[in-house]
Amino acid sequence: MKPEAEHEGREARAGAAASGGSCPEASADLRSLLAALRPLGDSARLARHAAECPACFARLCDVFLVTAPDESDPIHRLIDGFNHALYRLAKAILGARRDSATAHFCFDLSPTGIEAAASEACERLSALDEYTEGRTSRSGEAASLLEMISRTRQESPPGPELAESILRRAIAIGGRYGLDAANLLGYMRYRRGDLDGAELLFATVLERRALDRYERETQAHAMNNLTGVHLGRDDLKSAILWCERSLMLKERLGLDARTNYLNLLFFWLENATAYGLERARHYLRTVLLLDEGKRYLEETIAQPSYETALARFRRVGLDKEFPEIQLPPLKRQRSLGLGEKAAEDAS
Repeated sequence: MKPEAEHEGREARAGAAASGGSCPEASADLRSLLAALRPLGDSARLARHAAECPACFARLCDVFLVTAPDESDPIHRLIDGFNHALYRLAKAILGARRDSATAHFCFDLSPTGIEAAASEACERLSALDEYTEGRTSRSGEAASLLEMISRTRQESPPGPELAESILRRAIAIGGRYGLDAANLLGYMRYRRGDLDGAELLFATVLERRALDRYERETQAHAMNNLTGVHLGRDDLKSAILWCERSLMLKERLGLDARTNYLNLLFFWLENATAYGLERARHYLRTVLLLDEGKRYLEETIAQPSYETALARFRRVGLDKEFPEIQLPPLKRQRSLGLGEKAAEDAS
């Protein structure tokens, strides 16, 4: 059959179905019906058919739940919103535990409390369940999710194991917040020394074809987190590569890249070559040219973890070359953990 004739046949079958006729393709193969009704990705045609054909409404709802045809469809927004709530709940759990959150981890500027995050997750799950007319509940999915959310209110504070369980569910749901969840879970694996597991999750984020700016931002953070993985393996060359890749993407997106500049300053000093020293000068100048860059630099290197890095800074003469920078007294300095400093952008 020629493509034109096949298309006309599909149009005719779709028209018959919309007028109340039987839908043999639907009973045989739901996805064939979906293809017939959306030859050019026309979700409006599919919506009209679902509204006018009671015989296919339930079947089409099942297809929607699996395929989420386009971002304008309510099911897509509901699932995405629920997954965002799960992701924020996991972040709230980590933010409530001193042993899970560090000064280098980028939480929301106004972190959500566990109770508020759990309530939001429950509300969004309820909306999703209502839209699907109970299909989520009947599958047992809602019940298990509600049980998991309830545990966050019962444990004080919830353990990181529960945060991991929530993130794994968010990754399984997918979408943009599935990427965020993979990035955050990779950071947790990195924190406990599972470098291979962390790298796998960060690579998963980067392998996704980014659909919009938000997903590209997530990938920029994942690139920077890979920096820490390679530093953990004493692979400075790869750490520099990933930090610079993250920097280029952040600059292209107009994101705050101060952490990358500062990391690269000290990474290139660690490189201990003439070329490395020149690159270090470049990134130091870049930081100083930023608004409030000098203050940011001085506040950061004043932390009691920069002894080794600042000793090298002084040894190569950068303190004399840039006398405007106020360095902390030597007695306040201790050893620098470059690996800890590098993996700042978890989300």
